[in-house]
Amino acid sequence: MIIDRRFRGPPESGHGGYVCGVVAGLIGGTAEVTLRRPPPLGRPLEVMRHDGSGISLRDDQTVVAEGAPASVEIDVPGPVGFSDAEVASRSYIGLRKPAFPTCFGCGTQRAEGDGLRLFAGRV
Repeated sequence: MIIDRRFRGPPESGHGGYVCGVVAGLIGGTAEVTLRRPPPLGRPLEVMRHDGSGISLRDDQTVVAEGAPASVEIDVPGPVGFSDAEVASRSYIGLRKPAFPTCFGCGTQRAEGDGLRLFAGRV
């Protein structure tokens, strides 16, 4: 597997949510995935399948992520209304002081349609 630079979080690392989602997709069904190291970009990573349906993602001998089937039981809150979310997005701290302006998830310097552009503010 190669993580394309488009899917970066910090400048030299894969976006954690994206990488965990890819690993979970390889497991199929409900899964738990843990990042062990920042996922490197643009170079081949080895996907290793283990007994019991677990997977590890490795950069040479270094474990980058591990995943396994899991049951997830959480109470999901109701959605926020669109207008409330729109108002809250204006208070997103990254608009004033971006930590990772090119992040796939929250990057303020990503063009519309390129990245998720999630600007989460206090509701």
